Amino acid sequence: MSMASDLYHDMVVENEYGNYYDQFERSHLAYQGYIYMEGWWERIFENKVVVARKDYPAFGIKKGEKHRFIKTKYIEAETGRSSWEVEREPLNKVANEEDRDIAKEYYQ
Repeated sequence: MSMASDLYHDMVVENEYGNYYDQFERSHLAYQGYIYMEGWWERIFENKVVVARKDYPAFGIKKGEKHRFIKTKYIEAETGRSSWEVEREPLNKVANEEDRDIAKEYYQ
């Protein structure tokens, strides 16, 4: 984690009202960088820009394109069951044709 996120994390975990996360199951995960959201603890382990070595049709990414690779771990608070999620987001994602035309005009 970065220094800014460490400071934010310390501020949320250790505030003047005591430990905020003590009210949740598996509160020790807060000290390992996890954030509690609706019954799940989550933490992003990787968030980086990479070049695709192959096509990823599910994400709309072709071989050789740069994209953002995000790997997140989820832990269910009640049972401790964990799962991993991998997301790939194209860097050139544009919402619709109109936005694409505006972007072309802006960058020319």
